[in-house]
Amino acid sequence: MVFVGQGIRFVTDDALKGTPYVADKALLDRRAELRGRLETLIKIKAVKALLCDKTRDEIALDKSKIYPGVSLTPSGVATIADLQMQGYAYLKIQ
Repeated sequence: MVFVGQGIRFVTDDALKGTPYVADKALLDRRAELRGRLETLIKIKAVKALLCDKTRDEIALDKSKIYPGVSLTPSGVATIADLQMQGYAYLKIQ
């Protein structure tokens, strides 16, 4: 899974106030559930979770605020393109 742009909201507990990615009430209400699901995918199914470092850097989010198990990739868009070239499917989820 590659998280870019708004996707950063799903890999941190930070409310991201003052950024274009501020977490809304609906997300805040479900954040613990969604975090648990992501952690399960990472631990049980060996899913690789990658966050676009350009997105993180854009809002100056400290790396320590990213969930454990989520790695940074220099460019999420370039990573997606590389994965597609390897045969992976692109499913955009918002």
